[in-house]
Amino acid sequence: SIYAEVHAELPGCPKPLVVRECRRVLIDFCAHTKAWQQDADPINRVSGQIDYEIEDVGNLDPDDFLIDSVIAVTNDGRPLQPIRDYIVNDRTTLRLTRAPTSDSTNGILVRVSLCPSNCMTEIEDQPFATMWQYNLYTIAQGVMEKCLAMNGVAWSNPNQAAICRKRYLDGRVAERIRVQ
Repeated sequence: SIYAEVHAELPGCPKPLVVRECRRVLIDFCAHTKAWQQDADPINRVSGQIDYEIEDVGNLDPDDFLIDSVIAVTNDGRPLQPIRDYIVNDRTTLRLTRAPTSDSTNGILVRVSLCPSNCMTEIEDQPFATMWQYNLYTIAQGVMEKCLAMNGVAWSNPNQAAICRKRYLDGRVAERIRVQ
């Protein structure tokens, strides 16, 4: 759907190129704003175990996203503090700093921020759709900036690319502030 937003400003730019740049802009946008958040599937806490894999995230296909960061962790409803109570190794392994003394079904809840993967083409996810709709103008500005900044193509316009870049960066900052 990004093509409908930008094609008038990019005469002659092929749709696959717009889609590629959209994916790149989305990855950048999500990494900088933490705007696409989801709850990972609850984790069963096991007595004496400190390492837990963050595996499934809602109904999402694992090929469509990457976990960018852990936003929040609770243990039996008690919020945990990063560093003091847990650390995250390789973005998918949660390590508690103290071994639990009891088991608990679905005791650990983790909220993560996500980024689209490089192979994602479309996604059926309400939090993503909400983030997309709310930030469509900003994302379109980022896509136009990337396409307009290309050298030696009919749609190249470095001056307009600079304007679009400023709009994209301003929108990215505004979304980061909103998320915080």
